[in-house]
Amino acid sequence: MSNQKKVVHSQGREIIYNVYKFMKNEKDCGEVSIPLNRLQERVAEATGVGICTRRRIIKEAENKPVGSKFTSPRKNINQPKPKQSVDQYEEEIIRNIIYTYADIHKRRPTMKAVFEAVKDEEGVNFTGKIHSFRRLVHKIGFRWKKTQDNRKTLVEKFDIKAKRVEYLRRIKRYREEGWNIIYCDETYLHSLHTSPEAWDDGSNRCLKAPVGKGSRFIILHAGGATGFVPNALTIFKSGTKSGDYHHEMNSENFMKWLTEKFVKNVSAKSVLVVDNASYHNVPVQASPTSAWKKADMQKWLMERGIFFEQKCTKAELYGIIKVHKPVHKIYKIDQILAESNIPVLRLPPYHPELNPIEKIWALVKNHVAAYNTTFKLDDVRKLAEAKFEAVTVQQWQNICSHVEKIEVEYMKREYIVDEVEDLIISINGEESDESDFFLSSDEEQVDEKEVQGGSSSSNLADFGCELLT
Repeated sequence: MSNQKKVVHSQGREIIYNVYKFMKNEKDCGEVSIPLNRLQERVAEATGVGICTRRRIIKEAENKPVGSKFTSPRKNINQPKPKQSVDQYEEEIIRNIIYTYADIHKRRPTMKAVFEAVKDEEGVNFTGKIHSFRRLVHKIGFRWKKTQDNRKTLVEKFDIKAKRVEYLRRIKRYREEGWNIIYCDETYLHSLHTSPEAWDDGSNRCLKAPVGKGSRFIILHAGGATGFVPNALTIFKSGTKSGDYHHEMNSENFMKWLTEKFVKNVSAKSVLVVDNASYHNVPVQASPTSAWKKADMQKWLMERGIFFEQKCTKAELYGIIKVHKPVHKIYKIDQILAESNIPVLRLPPYHPELNPIEKIWALVKNHVAAYNTTFKLDDVRKLAEAKFEAVTVQQWQNICSHVEKIEVEYMKREYIVDEVEDLIISINGEESDESDFFLSSDEEQVDEKEVQGGSSSSNLADFGCELLT
């Protein structure tokens, strides 16, 4: 017999005790309660296990390899349904809920509290659980931040805030100097795109939405407060390889559109606003990485007139490169548009609400969904082109004015954040960098009761942390 100790779980303990009681009862009575030749009944009575369960166990024991252990039956776990994804406008609503939560509810915007507020918001159709919501909040750029009493509140990552402030200052300066702000983007439109709901009397004779999505168009366009850039609309079918613009969007197609349709038709003194898609921002030359040879790193630094000591190690050289790389990185789009004196302005990450053309896409798609009854690709294209023609300059101006108001609100919040963070630092009596503010992924997975726990804070530092949102 092995001397190794085994852990006996609750069900095993119960069976052992049942066998003990069965044998003790026979001893006390001085007779066998169930004859020995009725083996199955004796086992069932002694263990307290049903006849069917006993048969399954015996069968498993006879079939399992010698020396192997019994296995536990797999539990039927109800897997949660995948969350319903939110669109870019719903992300904007969630962001604003987090920003204004402290002012409206006079309490910390914890994950659970914000989650409940989002569920009550009519404009957001989010059906996922809180764990899915946490991932969504991380996706749009928020992280947990320690406060003075080690509780947590939601704030945005510093690098995203910095990029947003840089963008807001630059676009404000361009407007003040009289530049024409042009926004460009791509979107998709399926041949089966339609409204998911319709009137129905139960007879199944009404118009039905087809199953699936069908073939897909890729749409590329640009415009601003003066309307669309003339002749810049490009619509091509994805998934094929016949001819120009007839396969999936990539940097080659985008650069072709840029030179042939945008530059030739855009008005003078225009600025192009793009997002951070990889095919928008293809570098002219590859940037150094830690995998580069030491000699190549030295050459890159010398070509750009950046000082370094010859005795520097490869790690030290790469540290110098990382500081200067963002300044010296040149993109093809900047190079192409510089020839026409068109500056490029990049949206901050996770901020589609700052691109008015996103709402133009919504106008077009809603029109197609309302009038698409044939579900043919050519008909969908005609519907989309007709709606693009119908979008007025006034609609563009209204949407751009709305975006400008959002920009102003963002900038107001940045000044409040700066003042409150300085106040917190003065109270703590020490300086902190970003590594102090942001927790690791393990630390973020805290129990919701712990996050919610504690009494309402009344000191100045807690009040400041609430204002951060």
